[in-house]
Amino acid sequence: MKKTLIYVFVCVLISLGLSSCHKEKSAEENIIKDAVTDVDGNKYDAVRIGNQVWMAENLRTTKYADGTEIPLDTVVVPSRYYPDNNAANVEKYGYLYNWEAVMNGELDTLHGRVQGICPTGWHVPSDVEWQELLDYVWTQVNPNKAYDKPAKALASTEGWLPSSNDGSPGCDPSKNNSTGFSALPAGIAVISDENIILEISYMGHYAYFWSSDYDIVSEQFYYGKSWWLDYMGSELRNEMLMGAGSVRCLRD
Repeated sequence: MKKTLIYVFVCVLISLGLSSCHKEKSAEENIIKDAVTDVDGNKYDAVRIGNQVWMAENLRTTKYADGTEIPLDTVVVPSRYYPDNNAANVEKYGYLYNWEAVMNGELDTLHGRVQGICPTGWHVPSDVEWQELLDYVWTQVNPNKAYDKPAKALASTEGWLPSSNDGSPGCDPSKNNSTGFSALPAGIAVISDENIILEISYMGHYAYFWSSDYDIVSEQFYYGKSWWLDYMGSELRNEMLMGAGSVRCLRD
C-alpha cells in the first residue's frame, strides 16, 4: 500500500513538473528590467516575445549613439517632436521622430539591420521582423492561451480612448497587454507633401511605430513604412507614414 502511494505521489510530481516546463510565461516573466541605456542615460525595459527581444517603452533619446543631436521641431532634416505638442508627454510616451531621424542617413536596400536612431546593439525593426512579431502573437490567440486579438495583446493598459469594439485596445483596457509589449498611443505628427507640419495630435487614438522598410515614390523621395494600432481596431496594420511616429528598437 505504501509503495503504491509513493508511486502515485512521484507520478503527480513528475506530471506537475512537465506541465510547468511547457507553461507559457506571463508578460511579467518576460520583462527584462533596464535592458538597455541610450546615450542620454535613459533606461528602457525590454520584453521577450517569441524569439525576439523588443524595447517595452517608446524611445525618448535626443541624440544618436555617437552623441549627435537630433533637432527638435524641424521638417526635412532629422527631427523629433513632443507627443501632442507637449514636452511633459515625453517621459511616458517618448518622442515622435520623422523618417530622416529614424534612419540616420541609412537606407535599408538589402533589408538588413539598420541601427539608425537605436542604441548600440539594437536596431530599427524591418517589416519582416514586425511580421514575425505579428505571426507569433497570432499563434497565441486561442482559448487555451492568455492572448486576445493582436492589437489588444500588444496595447498598453492605459492611455487609449474608449471603444465598444471587441478586441480593440479601447475596449476594457485592463485586459490589454498580454504580451508585455505595452504599445502606447502617442499619436503622430502629420506633415504635408510640401513639408509643412499640419498637426501633432491623435494621442489616445493611434500608436504608430517605424519600420526600416520604405516605398519608393520617386528617384529622390521615399516614404517610410510603419506598423500601427488604433483604439477602435483589433489588428496590427502596416502602411506608409508621411510624418512622425514612435520608435521601438529590436535587439540585434
